[in-house]
Amino acid sequence: MKLKTSAYLLTAVLAAFTLTACQLKQTTTTNKVDEHSAEYALDYDGNYIGTIPCADCSGIKVKLTLNKDKTFVYDTTYLTNTNEHFTDKGNYQIKGSILTLPLSPNPIKLFVGESALFYLNNQGKPSKDYVLDKVR
Repeated sequence: MKLKTSAYLLTAVLAAFTLTACQLKQTTTTNKVDEHSAEYALDYDGNYIGTIPCADCSGIKVKLTLNKDKTFVYDTTYLTNTNEHFTDKGNYQIKGSILTLPLSPNPIKLFVGESALFYLNNQGKPSKDYVLDKVR
């Protein structure tokens, strides 16, 4: 009887070690770089254009140039009688599929799609009405 109890105890201990080792292996493999993020998977640099909605004009014409060295030029023209034009330059950041233009006072966050950039709304969701298409 004592031998059976020892065999069951040994089996239980070995099973516990095996399960623990498997769990440790799983947690160590989850720290890999996400190679499916836009930074690694998509060819996102280049020129993007679009016209986005405007509250008090007929739209805002946008041209965005993203360079391989992570610099950008962001040109906007407000479609009014005076066609006010603004240009911002700087260094963009990309984390996962979110590209950030660090403009002051409000940074612009864009979701990187496969031939387009989608502005993110206040909830962090891409908006179908605020899109810049990649120029080929």
